[in-house]
Amino acid sequence: MDQGEIELEFGFAEALSQLRFIAKIKAGERVWVGGRAGPRVQDEGLSAGVRRWWAAEGRAATYEYLKKAIQGGLELAEKHRMAVRCLEESCQGIDALAQTYQNDRMYVSRLESLRDLVVAGVDRARAAALRAKAA
Repeated sequence: MDQGEIELEFGFAEALSQLRFIAKIKAGERVWVGGRAGPRVQDEGLSAGVRRWWAAEGRAATYEYLKKAIQGGLELAEKHRMAVRCLEESCQGIDALAQTYQNDRMYVSRLESLRDLVVAGVDRARAAALRAKAA
């Protein structure tokens, strides 16, 4: 395996890891996407909220993280079945975030639209796989 193939494999693994992280988000959890440690579930308590406020980290940053991770997954979905499965599972995390922020109708609407894009992308990838199999 040459260097380019190794980098491609690591990029693929990272994209799947992002989708798997999203899938593991539970209702009531807030996601912290800033910092060197990468995305993680925010600790509970006042200090976590202050830290998030201080870093200007909020729903918009979380949405941008979700959007970027989903876009990466959708790009891989037509070539890799594993990406399709991870995209499907990520819908659970998106739904959980929608429950967390249920009082923010615009944010929930954005999350629902993102979820709809995931479902449409999964359907497209499955249809492409069926066409390729039939050919």
